[in-house]
Amino acid sequence: MKIKYIVLSLSILPFLGSCGGPKGKSSTEASSKKKTEKSMSIEENSNEVEYVVGDTQTTASGLKIVFKSINNKPKPSNGDVVQVHYKGSLENGTEFDNSFTRGQPISFPLGTGKVIPGWDEGVSYLGKEDKATLIIPAELGYGGRSVGNGLIPANSNLIFDVELVDFKEGYKPFDATGKDSIVTASGLKFFIIEEGDLSKKPQPGNTAVAHYAGFLE
Repeated sequence: MKIKYIVLSLSILPFLGSCGGPKGKSSTEASSKKKTEKSMSIEENSNEVEYVVGDTQTTASGLKIVFKSINNKPKPSNGDVVQVHYKGSLENGTEFDNSFTRGQPISFPLGTGKVIPGWDEGVSYLGKEDKATLIIPAELGYGGRSVGNGLIPANSNLIFDVELVDFKEGYKPFDATGKDSIVTASGLKFFIIEEGDLSKKPQPGNTAVAHYAGFLE
């Protein structure tokens, strides 16, 4: 199973059976009482929040993060391609997926909606090689729908142990700030980001070769 792209394509990776560990909500609550819970409003991709290993920190969306290790290494930005190891469980301890046992982290572009909202937000707070537990409320997971043939019931809160293995910079759109737009007779608008060799413009009938990236407004 993956989480939309991890966690939507349920046929891509197999579910694993339930395993040992905390069983039932009471065990989770007992464990959380041993930690100092901090509620704070954290802006998306904020790198200025002081995190403390072992503390439960709650973001404005309701996501809870418990850092297991912090290495003070760079954090990814939206659009960067991240590699993440994870174990996913229900509140009663039932494990529904585990990339650690497969030995294969999953990759996805951060902040682009390819994963459930709790993952896009939670992973954005991790630096390279950081480990954390994400406690994701149902509204940041699958909401009111059941997935995996009922293995994850509707309105389930999800618990993920995650490790940001690595990430690489994703494609960043050209910055047209300060550039004058040019509008053709047809209504096409464009900006010259960097002027090349004007003596080598393609002529009608030539085959043009171009790199491109396309975006909606």
